[in-house]
Amino acid sequence: MSGSRPLPTSISWAAIPTGGWGFSGWRGICSGLGRCTIPQGETGTLTATFTQLPSVSIPDKHAPQPVIDKVVIKSATATFVFARPASGAQLQCALVRHRLGKHAYQLTPSYSPCGRTKTYRHMHSGTYTLYVRTVLGATHSVAAERVFKVR
Repeated sequence: MSGSRPLPTSISWAAIPTGGWGFSGWRGICSGLGRCTIPQGETGTLTATFTQLPSVSIPDKHAPQPVIDKVVIKSATATFVFARPASGAQLQCALVRHRLGKHAYQLTPSYSPCGRTKTYRHMHSGTYTLYVRTVLGATHSVAAERVFKVR
């Protein structure tokens, strides 16, 4: 390509901070926080000032999944022992009996508060699933589950 072009009548600068930094302003022939436009022929110094932003820690709002430490099944009684939940967290348990045969269906767990141990008595023979979840404020964890049989 040949030919000539006119020189620009001004030059414009933009300050773009990288992650963890913020633009504080211009010093010298420009001031303020916007773009710096310097007319052709103007001389002087120009400094862009940046400030490191404070680190922000966002607390984990998710409740940790509970741990089923121990299961004891004797006759028609099942006792479960859970690891201590995180500070301020509560445990909720639900017991679902598996339905078998032609009219089998899956019940939705119905949770109720439970402590570090939960005992179910007078259970009928069959297969069950215990669900336990941690509740922290308005959130709850994914349920830990344990399938067991009562004979």
